[in-house]
Amino acid sequence: MREIVTVSQSQRSNHLATQFYNCQDSLIEYSRWKESRNDPLVHFRATVTASTISFNPRALLWELSGGYGALGQYEYFGGDCGDCGEELEQRHESIVRKPVVKSAYQVALDNGTQAPKLTMESTRYWSDYSRVIYEPNSFSTLTNWEFDPDECPEGRLAMGKERSFKGFDVGVEEWANVGEDFLEDKLRVSLEHCDLLNGLNIVTELDSSWGAFSSELVEAIRDDYSPKSSIVTWAIHKPGSHKLALQERLDRIKTFMALQRSCTAFIPLSEMDQESMWISAAIQCIPFDTFQTMNSEKAQAGMNFHTMLQSLSLGSDRHLVSGVNATNGDDAWQFSDLLYNGEDSGHRFSEMSITRPASDGSSLDHQPEEVDRTTTNYTMEQCFNPPDSYPEGLISSEHPMGVTFSVDKSTRAKLIDMRKCVERLLRHGDERHGLVDELDTLAQRYEHGWEDDEEDFDD
Repeated sequence: MREIVTVSQSQRSNHLATQFYNCQDSLIEYSRWKESRNDPLVHFRATVTASTISFNPRALLWELSGGYGALGQYEYFGGDCGDCGEELEQRHESIVRKPVVKSAYQVALDNGTQAPKLTMESTRYWSDYSRVIYEPNSFSTLTNWEFDPDECPEGRLAMGKERSFKGFDVGVEEWANVGEDFLEDKLRVSLEHCDLLNGLNIVTELDSSWGAFSSELVEAIRDDYSPKSSIVTWAIHKPGSHKLALQERLDRIKTFMALQRSCTAFIPLSEMDQESMWISAAIQCIPFDTFQTMNSEKAQAGMNFHTMLQSLSLGSDRHLVSGVNATNGDDAWQFSDLLYNGEDSGHRFSEMSITRPASDGSSLDHQPEEVDRTTTNYTMEQCFNPPDSYPEGLISSEHPMGVTFSVDKSTRAKLIDMRKCVERLLRHGDERHGLVDELDTLAQRYEHGWEDDEEDFDD
């Protein structure tokens, strides 16, 4: 088996995880007369009884208090929903929060009736439209902080309320309080359920304290739990750094540097719709699901994270993915500008393209060309067929889909910009010198050509 475990932290991240597992759930073939083209055991853990089989995601989800919406921890495992909701949130006795009403979509799933169409209003929590059932051990909560889609969509201190869940140091501090128990009680158990671990996804944010929290997790996994496994960090961020306040820019840089240190690959994903996490995650799921399904599609026997990531690093230490792009019919998306300048990106070190067919089996009119060893092309058998939890009309399965991941020279310029920002905002101290030196060293991995020598690394 080639299991993949996903650790998702934050409301935005869990929206993406929800869209992904809904897509994977739609690929499960329950009929004994029809063979599935997808291996569900890569992303799901099966529970078999005398007459039934159920699949639960190989996922560990973190939330702030209130972030689970109407979902109860033991709701689908025989517990009392009233008690289990309180256990999941572990609410402080002095905090009074209005109960969240279960969405009409979830009520329909519970009753086995026709589910209504989803809207932005009916999908404010990811649990409003999740089609899968998580094991109780999948859930963890930061009880000192709370989430509310109306009052505090970024998260805030549960008791003080004036403090947002932002800042690098806040994330590090929160991990120090809860990290050890999570690693022993939940992560270790999840890994022990794997016969042959393929790798781990870490889905997090750059622009909140979740990023620093996740960086501590990644370091712990690398040091003590699965040192040889491939760890892919998917970092959701706000589009454009110029809109951030100075302290927010500095915290983003510190978070980025901490996350990339211990992971095998760092893949940034910009928010694609700032009005709706449901819509944004649905678009982000295009490259995310395509990357994951390459590892579970039976036609790709033997495919794993290591092989895919090697096609991007080409044996080098360049582990930062610059460009993430996708096409579907006339629609095209560029998923991040964090390390990427688009068409002005300069020299391309490597590119991995994945083509998914249309529902009728047709593929892209113009297949990517393998110019040299720096390009790797994969073709999948399964189309991207969005489940009914997807925004209507966003994706057309009648058209093929193409997804590309690339590593290019523009990353160097972005890293130098980060270094200059650190120099302006941190005037003295070991932290300043450490970040500047580390950014310089990292930028040198993405040099190409004689013109790079003209850049002054010593201000």
